[in-house]
Amino acid sequence: MTWDDDADALYAVPPEEFVAARDALARRLRAAGDAEAAATVRALRKPAVAAWLLNEVARDEPETLQRALDLADRLAAAQAHALSGGGGSALRTLAAERRAVVSDVVTAVGRVALRHAKDVSDAQREAIAGTVEAALADPAVAAAWTSRRLTQPERAAGFMFPAADPLPVPPSLRGKPGTSVAKASPQRTAPTRRRVARVADPPDRLRVAEQRAAELRRVAEDAREHVERLEAELGTVEAAVRAARLALRSARSAAAKAELFAATAEQAAWEAADRSR
Repeated sequence: MTWDDDADALYAVPPEEFVAARDALARRLRAAGDAEAAATVRALRKPAVAAWLLNEVARDEPETLQRALDLADRLAAAQAHALSGGGGSALRTLAAERRAVVSDVVTAVGRVALRHAKDVSDAQREAIAGTVEAALADPAVAAAWTSRRLTQPERAAGFMFPAADPLPVPPSLRGKPGTSVAKASPQRTAPTRRRVARVADPPDRLRVAEQRAAELRRVAEDAREHVERLEAELGTVEAAVRAARLALRSARSAAAKAELFAATAEQAAWEAADRSR
């Protein structure tokens, strides 16, 4: 086993034991003469509880992680298709699956927390859901989760598209003699592609911009619908809490009356016994 294997196992240690285990591993490596590895290990960051629970999901339930990774690939492909003018139907179809995957991961975290006798707060659940959303949009976050070395919750920076030109080159310019597009090569850098995109005809630029705006409006509508569903669920929960509090008050009142009746009956029984003597 290499020191990196030891470091990987370190992230399976509960967060409250991480620092002591990390420092012990660093001391062992230094004693073995590997000062560089010891310094690397000592610099490892303690994971937050939310991040540690996601790491444990990747460790204990890899099929849950794989489903999220598969969806991330399909989302990226659908986004690229939409940006190329192919329409956003695939993105809209995947929106419900995205919500389901996030919910499934949060549920898996609950199972992991139960196995480790950990309590998960509402704030931690929100952070976990946000990290999954980020992993679906950002390959770097997905890679950290896959490595089981997440240290902090992540948050997606809004609706993220894969890396692409600011505006695709319209068909009217593709392959036209005398343009830089005809001379383009696979090695052309991203800044050069952006310069090519900027010489696009204004009507084509406007069309592409309108397409993007339409796709973003659809995404915003999906988000609004999700918020409305959550608000409706919150209203149901709040109503249930109010009903439960009312039932509790009624039960307490009934219990107090029962105790009073019992005391009265007991007193009457004592009085009757005294009279019979």
